[in-house]
Amino acid sequence: MFFNRKKKLALRMIAGVDAIKLIIFQTMEANLTDKYPNKESDFCGGLAAAAVNEIYGCHSPQTQKTYQDNKKIIETVLKALATTNPYLKQPLTDSLRVFIQANQMLGSSSMNDQEFIMGLFQKSIDRGLFIKGGDAPEPTTFLKMANEIAIRY
Repeated sequence: MFFNRKKKLALRMIAGVDAIKLIIFQTMEANLTDKYPNKESDFCGGLAAAAVNEIYGCHSPQTQKTYQDNKKIIETVLKALATTNPYLKQPLTDSLRVFIQANQMLGSSSMNDQEFIMGLFQKSIDRGLFIKGGDAPEPTTFLKMANEIAIRY
């Protein structure tokens, strides 16, 4: 029974992370569309998806290829996100911490690899997207914040 409650909480936490990821995706897609008005929407959406997956370290083969093929553009947009949308830094920081915590609760092997986790944090710090210090927020606090920001968007 304890495992089931723990698993349900982890899944709710992932749902909150997904809400933040969607907001980041939408914001980045809009930024890319403004920057590249003559490109097809699939191009901008693909770059935005690759960028979000890069932040969270969860590429699919397709987004990994998109990231590799467009690394300079994606990294520029990721770094710009911190200055163009600074209010997203705290939700992104919290969601990355919660993403790792929830995946650990679910038994993800990559999220138990401290080198991998520290690499995710360091990349976000280098991009100006991660606020140093603090711990993962309490799950209920995070879910409330994720819900509130999702409603605003």
